[in-house]
Amino acid sequence: MASIITDELLKAVAKEFGRAAKHGDIGTGSEPLETSTELELAQYRKITTYFTDVNTCIVQIFLDETEANDQVYTNAGIVYGGTDALGTGKLLAGSDVVIDKSPYENTTISFELTFTRGV
Repeated sequence: MASIITDELLKAVAKEFGRAAKHGDIGTGSEPLETSTELELAQYRKITTYFTDVNTCIVQIFLDETEANDQVYTNAGIVYGGTDALGTGKLLAGSDVVIDKSPYENTTISFELTFTRGV
C-alpha cells in the first residue's frame, strides 16, 4: 500500500519549520555546504520572524539601523535549537550573501523554503 503526502501535511511542515527556525546568523565565512551544522565565522545572531503561505515558509532576519554595522558579511543562515549565543544550535539553511551594512540602514535577509512532494 502506498502512502500519500497531503496538502495539509505540506502546510504543517512549512509552519513547523518556521517555528523551529528561531535564530538567524550572519557571518564572514564561506557559503554553507549541505553538510554544514553551523555558519562559518558567524558574527551576529538575531531572533527571526516567519510567515507561511500554503506550503512555503519565509524566515526573515531583520537588522535595524543600529545592528551589525560597519562590517561586510558574506554568509547567512537560520538556526534551530540554539540560544541567543553564537555557536549554539544547528544550521537548518544558509546561503552566501554580500551585505555591506552601515548605520542608518535597515536590512532584511529572507529565506524562502517551499516544501513539495518528492519525485
